[in-house]
Amino acid sequence: MKQSIVKKSLDTYEILILKQIVYLYYPSNLSATKKTDDYIKTQEFINLKASINSSSRKENLEKLENEISVKFNEYKFQKVSLDNWLDRAECYWLDIIVENNLLRYKLQLSKLIPYFTLFLTEVNLDSDNRIFESPPKIITENQYSQKSKDLVTNLSEYIKVNFGLKPFNLSWDNYILEDISFQDFDFGNFTLYNAFFSNNLKY
Repeated sequence: MKQSIVKKSLDTYEILILKQIVYLYYPSNLSATKKTDDYIKTQEFINLKASINSSSRKENLEKLENEISVKFNEYKFQKVSLDNWLDRAECYWLDIIVENNLLRYKLQLSKLIPYFTLFLTEVNLDSDNRIFESPPKIITENQYSQKSKDLVTNLSEYIKVNFGLKPFNLSWDNYILEDISFQDFDFGNFTLYNAFFSNNLKY
């Protein structure tokens, strides 16, 4: 019980720090959908674009990308970021086929904060190993096979130790930033995850 309380307190503290960072990149109480012209002129939005396009940050992420592709070469490794959509993270897939199912590890490296996400999704394949056009299913940690656990643990530790990044708690996707609007998100729908990674958790 004591451990649970301590962890909750640490999570709350971390969320408060991240929330302060959010306001460096997103103007509060200004609708991106209704006042677009005003929105894109704000200092916060200018900061966001500058950080996303930072050349030094890109170089660091490319270095990490190259090292991961070499170290974990048994997986098909591909970059799938949407640079023209102001994605706040570089996104990668590490794929391996197991029993006619495509196990896809989704790795995201934030461009705004020293955090990353790593989780496993299962993508259905047909008899010709073609991907079904359906949303991938996120596999919870208690459903991981031992091999999946090992990869997630090894890759997470590698990123933390060699690059000093911290894992982003995916449960924070439920933390809504009530006074923030961005792109197609109006007030009351934009989360802490959206602020630092992408518009959709599954893709």
